[in-house]
Amino acid sequence: MKLLVTGTPGTGKTAVSMAIAKHFGLELINEKEFAQKNRVGKWNSKEKVLEINPKVLEKKLNLAILKKNGVLAEGHLLCETKLNVDFAVLLHTDPAVLEKRLKKRGYITLKVFDNIFSEQSGYCKKQLCKRYSGAKIIEIDSSKNLKETASKLIKEIKKRLAPFTSRT
Repeated sequence: MKLLVTGTPGTGKTAVSMAIAKHFGLELINEKEFAQKNRVGKWNSKEKVLEINPKVLEKKLNLAILKKNGVLAEGHLLCETKLNVDFAVLLHTDPAVLEKRLKKRGYITLKVFDNIFSEQSGYCKKQLCKRYSGAKIIEIDSSKNLKETASKLIKEIKKRLAPFTSRT
């Protein structure tokens, strides 16, 4: 199985992805680590961020995914890529919860509000819908705790895989 997990920063992508990868025995690829290792993007010292070109990331990630049987790629820019995956998972979080999480991480006010706006405007969903059929997109509310979010996602993945794995 090949999965993509994306969403606004603070929605729990990394924590949920680790739990899902472990549950299904998938190799986990973090977008930022992959980009650094594969020299995708440039470091912006003024903004203190790694600027990644989504098209270049898409090309290199698809090459890496092609070579793997079971993989889960996670990152917030992945909504802007078209990867060869079975499902694209989108995590949503209540804006009030998201604000608390981002402030706890030490995000500056402008960055907090930018990410809340992205969440409220459905930016990631709009991007995914441009690239994947509705049947491939799984949306999960990650406003509660990690255990509940991972459990909901595992159930949904199993439900969607059932027609392919059951024998009649």
